[in-house]
Amino acid sequence: MALPAAPAPRAADPEADRYDDQLAGALAAADPAALAALDPREDRALEIAGRAAWQVLAGAAGEQGQEAFDAELRYRGAPFEVSYVVASWRRAH
Repeated sequence: MALPAAPAPRAADPEADRYDDQLAGALAAADPAALAALDPREDRALEIAGRAAWQVLAGAAGEQGQEAFDAELRYRGAPFEVSYVVASWRRAH
């Protein structure tokens, strides 16, 4: 008989869901301004990892804006109540 899985800490946090939606939307839209707007004060409370890399991406994209990139949200899921987002950006032709 299998034992029931223990819930992950912070599994039902609406603020985390809001942050995840904001992040996924910014990555899916190739929106550097939205990535730059992610609030660093939320990192510790929501146990966010990766914001520094998203800030580097936003800086590298610069003021070129959304029109300069084609974006694809390749994966968004929350196995074991931990969110993962995989996206790719390519320069638009």
